[in-house]
Amino acid sequence: MTDVTPHSLEWFGIVDRLAPAFARTVRFTIQCESSPEVCSVCGDEPIGDFRVIEAVATTRGVPTIRLCDCCLAIRDGAGETLVPIQTETKRSRLASIWEMIYLPRRR
Repeated sequence: MTDVTPHSLEWFGIVDRLAPAFARTVRFTIQCESSPEVCSVCGDEPIGDFRVIEAVATTRGVPTIRLCDCCLAIRDGAGETLVPIQTETKRSRLASIWEMIYLPRRR
């Protein structure tokens, strides 16, 4: 399975079918912020895109999600399993935050 870029047309095609309320919320956030480059949850500046492995806080059916550092930490605290999608933008910050949150749990 390929990673679907959050907030893309393909992503909305999937999320509209499986989690329509979440899709409406994300569209509203994008409209308010005038940019798709926002956290899918709160609208803040995102640190990266993540594949949802085990959904806990994220609505079931959402394959990937774009998160800020705070929303990533909240989802980690809820026990959700996320894996960063390899992107060029903000890669070093994303990698360092992901390693700080997830690696201690894995050891």
